[in-house]
Amino acid sequence: MQTYSDQKVSVVIPTRNRHDVLLHCLRTVVNQSHENMEIVVSDNSSTPNTRELVESMRSSRIKYVRPNKPLSMAHNFEFGISHATGDWIAVLGDDDGLLPGGIRKALSWIVPSGQKSLCSDTGLYYWPSAVDSRMPVLQVPWRRGLEVRDAQSARQAVLLGNCDYRSLPILYTGGLVHTSLLNRMRPDGGPVIRSQIPDVYSGFAITSVDNSFLFSHEPFAIGGLSNHSTGLQTLLRFAGALAPFHSDDLIAFHPSIPLPKAGTLTFSLEALQFESYLQSAFLRTGEAMMNAGRQIDVILGRLPPRYRPNLIEWVKAYAIMHGLDAQEIQRREHSLAGHFRRQRLKSGLRNSLCHVRQFAGDSPALENIYDACVRANQMLEGKISVLWSHARYAKLLLHKKIVPKHEVQA
Repeated sequence: MQTYSDQKVSVVIPTRNRHDVLLHCLRTVVNQSHENMEIVVSDNSSTPNTRELVESMRSSRIKYVRPNKPLSMAHNFEFGISHATGDWIAVLGDDDGLLPGGIRKALSWIVPSGQKSLCSDTGLYYWPSAVDSRMPVLQVPWRRGLEVRDAQSARQAVLLGNCDYRSLPILYTGGLVHTSLLNRMRPDGGPVIRSQIPDVYSGFAITSVDNSFLFSHEPFAIGGLSNHSTGLQTLLRFAGALAPFHSDDLIAFHPSIPLPKAGTLTFSLEALQFESYLQSAFLRTGEAMMNAGRQIDVILGRLPPRYRPNLIEWVKAYAIMHGLDAQEIQRREHSLAGHFRRQRLKSGLRNSLCHVRQFAGDSPALENIYDACVRANQMLEGKISVLWSHARYAKLLLHKKIVPKHEVQA
């Protein structure tokens, strides 16, 4: 019988022209204490700087792979995963990082449990390039504990707007998935990823091929928000600050969701989640589909008010496609928005109480994701006072000094 120390882990890092952040991401992975692992860097047609960086690391753990042509984000995920040979797969963003000993810790949770996928709460690090200097630069969940969660219930909670896809086991930062589930995700021998949004899709697909998963309140990874981050770029594109990304090999959006004039669904995380749910429907048998009317309520109810005036025609198209009354949808919108606004306030308060924070200006400085992961580990070991962190955060909130730069720009 294998112990967790015998299990091979593949950490896949899809990247494209981000060698400035990739350097520090790789430092967090190369220095992992778990010996039986490989690091697959999937270089999506970057400039030579990326390959030169990988070679400069001089690590036998790193497997550098590069497609013969530029790929979409989803296809680069697929390409990197196809070169992984581990028992377990973890996909890591190139501006994210692993805590010291993170892989060993994650395996010590998942292997004895008998589960095939892990979802962990993750910390969040704001790179200096992405935030105002007054922002908190690192927040780390301080709760502990493991629990087995029902896959279908977790998936439904996301669709109902009670949480987002990061509460599901995903092929991205904070997730660890056994390769046997990847095989179940492609019963026809096709690709693992079948949506433009690979991390979101993977959460719905994984919970469609297994009945349960392990959830850890303690993190083993830290997500990074940098000027390269896809989420930040998406917000800026929808706000008109950037040109949209185009690729010849994008996976088509599901035909049950009409596209707005902008041509994408990036105006709403809930719309993207519903799209991934629909794309993964072939993996679920005997389960009733989520009601399209309920989904439009969730999408509009959670939509920031500044985006709604631009989507009147999109709502009409959605209503026609699904046989709904567009005027009735819009009448429900304001009451639903109030419901979800209260829900967000509760979630924000809970998030504030369950995370320890370090702020810009705190010593020593946190200049990159490697520094953040080392500091997060110290925080989890109890070297940072939770009460002091909450008091500092409350003070900054009262003085209105916590404003993300990308929201100001948008």
